[in-house]
Amino acid sequence: MYVVVWHRNHLGILSADHLINTGNGIYSYDFSTDSSQVYGGIMNHLELAPGTWGMATGDVNCDGEIDLLDKEIWETDAGIFGYFSSDLNMDRQVDNRDKLNFWLKNDSLNCHVPD
Repeated sequence: MYVVVWHRNHLGILSADHLINTGNGIYSYDFSTDSSQVYGGIMNHLELAPGTWGMATGDVNCDGEIDLLDKEIWETDAGIFGYFSSDLNMDRQVDNRDKLNFWLKNDSLNCHVPD
C-alpha cells in the first residue's frame, strides 16, 4: 500500500515506497526527510529548509500544473482576505508574497502522481 497526499493548492505527492504496518493496523510514512521519499523525487518535492522536504504550492486551479493559468487566478484575487486557493502561504491574504515566494519559484512544476 502506498499513500497519496492531495492538498488544496499544492501538487499531489505519492510515497516512493510502500507503507509498513507498525502494528495494530497503524501505518507510518515521513515525506519530509528527503526528496527520495516521494515518487518522482525532486521533480515535485521541494527542500523547504535544510533537510526538510515538502509539497510544491502554486496549483491554484488544481489541474496538476503550476503555470500561467494559476497566476491569472492569483491576479484576479490579489488584495482579498480569506480562505482562497490563491493564498499560497495560507496567511489568509492574497498578496505579492504568494506570487513571489511561491508561484514564481514553482512555476512550470507538474504533478507526478500516476493516474
